[in-house]
Amino acid sequence: TPRIQRINELEAGTRAKIKFYERLTKLFESQGLKLKIPTVEKESLDLAKLHKIVKEEGGYYICCSQKKWASVARKMNF
Repeated sequence: TPRIQRINELEAGTRAKIKFYERLTKLFESQGLKLKIPTVEKESLDLAKLHKIVKEEGGYYICCSQKKWASVARKMNF
C-alpha cells in the first residue's frame, strides 16, 4: 500500500543519513578530530542533506567555480 511504501522510503532515508554521519564521524576520528555539527541561524546544519545537494549540483568544485552556493542555500531552505 502507498502508506507502507512511504514509511519504507522514510526508513531508507533515515538509514542513509545515519550511515552518512557514521562514515563522517569515522573520517574525523581517523584524523584525530571530533566531528562538531555546525549551526546556521541557531539550527544544526544537516550535513547529509548538504552533501546530497552539493553532489546534485555537480560537486564542490562546480559549486565554487559556477557560483552555485546561492542555489544550494535555497535548496537547504536558507
